[in-house]
Amino acid sequence: AVIQESKMYITGDRGGRIEAFQENKFLNELPTGSYLFITGDFSFVFSRKGESMWEKMKLDLIKRGNYITCFIDGNHENHYALETYPREKWRGGMVHVIRRDSSGNPKIVHLIRGEVYGINGKRIFVFGGAHSEDCQYRKAYRNWWPDRELPDREEMARGVRNLKKNNWQTDFVLTHTMPAGVFQPGFRHYGDQEETELREYLEKIRSTCSFQRWYSGHIHLDADIDDKHTSLLDDIRNMETNEIVGSMKLKEKK
Repeated sequence: AVIQESKMYITGDRGGRIEAFQENKFLNELPTGSYLFITGDFSFVFSRKGESMWEKMKLDLIKRGNYITCFIDGNHENHYALETYPREKWRGGMVHVIRRDSSGNPKIVHLIRGEVYGINGKRIFVFGGAHSEDCQYRKAYRNWWPDRELPDREEMARGVRNLKKNNWQTDFVLTHTMPAGVFQPGFRHYGDQEETELREYLEKIRSTCSFQRWYSGHIHLDADIDDKHTSLLDDIRNMETNEIVGSMKLKEKK
């Protein structure tokens, strides 16, 4: 048998929809030890009372894949629930462990805002969070957690501290929303004033930090914004080459 080299793959918002994992030929054929990164709005930890029966089933199903699922938080997450999971050091940074394999190794992990991870010889800086522009249609602490979706000062300071430790050098940056200088009129959420401080913070990182590519979700667009910034929704890309290798898009039922 040919041994495939494990690789890192990345996709966009999943919104708690399990079908894209169940029916995905590409994911089902990934070699053991691969990584699947999700740029926010994982949304499989969403019930206000902790994991619901359906969430348990969905998370257990995702756990069965050969790959390790690594997600940053978006705005559509139960941030309080995420903070109840075991917190530990993993690949050089702190994570919340959502699921483990039979040997106890992390299998689904929440990558915490402001941390830097070393994976497959690459450094990855992450910073989740965004504002829910649809909050008028949501109920606070039922399907919207208003005081945790945007980062606080300590999380921002942690990000700066960790980048300084790495001499402002990383290979990849993963965020949910975009830096201010990358946002363009016409993009979803462009006029959301609540995100101004976060976008300006990310812009300072973008202008100071050396990186190969910056991946984000949130605006629900699959596109290379320029030669260093990529927005993701359904595309699955090889994180190191940025090549589109698969899709999470659900096939329309006939």
